[in-house]
Amino acid sequence: MPVIVVTRLRLIDPALFDPFFASAVAVTEQARNSDGNLGADVLADANNVFWTLTAWQAREPMQAFVGSEPHLTTMARIDDWCDEATFADWEQGGPGLPDWQTGYDHLIADGQVVIITFDDGIRFEILPVFDNKDSDSWTYPNANAGGSWKVCNPRAEMKAVAKRSTDTNKNMKYLGRMTRVWCNHCSVPMTGMLIDTLAYQFIENYTHRDKSFLYHDLMMRDFFDFLSQQPLTQSVWRAPGSGSHVTRTGTFEHKARSAFLRAEEAVKFDQANQEWSRRQKWREVFGTLYPG
Repeated sequence: MPVIVVTRLRLIDPALFDPFFASAVAVTEQARNSDGNLGADVLADANNVFWTLTAWQAREPMQAFVGSEPHLTTMARIDDWCDEATFADWEQGGPGLPDWQTGYDHLIADGQVVIITFDDGIRFEILPVFDNKDSDSWTYPNANAGGSWKVCNPRAEMKAVAKRSTDTNKNMKYLGRMTRVWCNHCSVPMTGMLIDTLAYQFIENYTHRDKSFLYHDLMMRDFFDFLSQQPLTQSVWRAPGSGSHVTRTGTFEHKARSAFLRAEEAVKFDQANQEWSRRQKWREVFGTLYPG
């Protein structure tokens, strides 16, 4: 079944237009010349916003395109050029490109979670649900593809996370909290569910999984390295406990690599007893919530 992908990118500064546009043209031509491509288009919008639409015969050729040049190198520069980068994909009956309104509707509808951000920077992700009396599961509204109802089992997920946190001297929960601070400070496109899913996988066999807080610097450094090595072509992970699909909302690997390099420097400063430099390097990762 044909797969459609829509992306929305917003430039940080109009002065970056020339290198961004040159790369966008190259990637568009790459898409059009790739095996399995059914069409590609670009739209310039107001406020330095640019949209792309591509159609593919199946997911495999689309994923091959994502992992090839020049798309791969261009994605590594997105964080330098853009302060917003979002995408959505879906399957449709026909092979042609949809209109831009359809792409917009899918991008807006793709997220089921209502995000509420408070003035102090605290953010809540809220999903309206109905409690199923005959089980531990919940039913929630799915806004995609004309609307439907889906079932999730967050209680099983919470039990799995709580058990792993207990088995790791609470480091599972500490890891999730610290990663959320990093995501908020560095505008990393990761949902709380994706953070917990990847933290759950990482810490299962981690060498220092049950050590004290004295090992948290090493744990964060190594988790950033783990995040940076996630396949760019992977769009779905399995949630702990329930096995539900957890999807990505953007590219987080490049920012994870940047955080890993800063964390590595911070650890070296600590080993050299350079306390001020260590703190400043961690503040680049976590912001002012890290003691100065």
